[in-house]
Amino acid sequence: MNMTHQVSNRLSQDQLSQISVKLFERVTDLLDLFEIEYEELGNRITFACPIHGGDNTTALTIFTEGDTLAGNWCCWTHNCESIHKNTMIGFVRGVLSYRKGSSYGFFDTIKFCLDFLDCKLDSIKDVPQEKDKDNFIRSSQILTKEKKEQSGKITREKVRKDLCREVQYYTDRGYLPETLDKFDVGICDNPEKMMYDRIVVPIYDDDHKYMIGCIARSQSENVKPKWIHSKGFRKGSCLYNYWHAKQYISESETVVLVEGQGDVWRLDEAGIYNAVGIFGCSLSDEQLIILERSGALNLVLITDNDEAGSDAKDKIKEQCGRLFNIYTPDIPKKDVGDMTIEEIESLIKPYTGQ
Repeated sequence: MNMTHQVSNRLSQDQLSQISVKLFERVTDLLDLFEIEYEELGNRITFACPIHGGDNTTALTIFTEGDTLAGNWCCWTHNCESIHKNTMIGFVRGVLSYRKGSSYGFFDTIKFCLDFLDCKLDSIKDVPQEKDKDNFIRSSQILTKEKKEQSGKITREKVRKDLCREVQYYTDRGYLPETLDKFDVGICDNPEKMMYDRIVVPIYDDDHKYMIGCIARSQSENVKPKWIHSKGFRKGSCLYNYWHAKQYISESETVVLVEGQGDVWRLDEAGIYNAVGIFGCSLSDEQLIILERSGALNLVLITDNDEAGSDAKDKIKEQCGRLFNIYTPDIPKKDVGDMTIEEIESLIKPYTGQ
């Protein structure tokens, strides 16, 4: 009987749990073994995903704190955990599969883990201590639970209930508390959530009833990645604030297109309610279809006042030139979010039909 069958016949779920716990206890040794360059950032370790490849150094996160998150991992760009499971055993198997160029066998993975831990299966107790068992079971399920919650219908009422409303990061930058409250911006203070200690910006469906996704910013410039988004959410599939703006777009026959949510908030404070954001510098085909169907005849295009913004403006004008009358007011600051209300009223509002 080969080793694979020996392992197969003797493995229990509790033993698998214990192996993953032991791997997590030596996670940095494991990353060193795989020659993975990583960065330890507070309650997580981040690095380029070694399971799908790529050079995004914040693509994969291993959570290091929290009763339910510690020991789990998540690939933010390719959802690799959905293929290999988000346990440490799943991580090892994913790395080995990528480097082999084909699927690495489950029991071969277990043997690799035992060799790395320098222990025999007999030394992995079948029944772990209750605390460790409970913590591991919760942690092995948390990301799957998060994904189900995000793919389901989360009401706006629940979103507002779950977020702390005081967001000093943005009030320090001049945004009014009532503006942030209007857009349901808040801090996630639940340590069991992936967005913990981040500023969450919800994105809603067109009826403003259910959250379809969210983006979240770190409160400190030292925490990377600065921005993350909920699993399964595609920024190119919608326009930020369309749920508020659609009525005003229809009435004015004008849409104001900006890069980010901060631009939308500042325009709202200046009494411009027909503004939507594209979550960056590019306009997707799906977003263009939404604009076409919005009833707008005029498009006021405002991108950031930098090279990337200038390039984005040229490309979007090319995409939209045959569909709208396009206006591109100059702005004196880096972006709309940095402008004063007086500047907006003088330089932008005359174009908006508001």
